[in-house]
Amino acid sequence: MRDRILIALDLLGTFLFAIEGSAVAVAANFDVFGVLVIAFVSALGGGIVRDIAIGAVPPKAIQDWRYACVAERERVMPSASNSDRTTRRCAS
Repeated sequence: MRDRILIALDLLGTFLFAIEGSAVAVAANFDVFGVLVIAFVSALGGGIVRDIAIGAVPPKAIQDWRYACVAERERVMPSASNSDRTTRRCAS
C-alpha cells in the first residue's frame, strides 16, 4: 500500500512538472514538438540526472514506462487553456 502511494505521488509530481514545462513552452510560442520536448525534459530530466549521479542506473524514468507516459499525456493541458492568458501571467 505504501509503495502504491509513493508511486502515485511520484507520477503526480512528474505530471505537474510536465504541465509547467509545457506551459512555459506554449508561452514562448514553441511548436507542438517543442512543447513535447520541453515538457518531457522538465518532467523527467531532473530525476534522470539525479539517478545517474547516485548510481541508480538505469534511471527509474527509463525503467518504468509510466513516467514517460505521464510526461507525454500532459500535452493536452496547455492547448486546452487560453494561451494569451498564460503568456500574460508568465510575463508578469
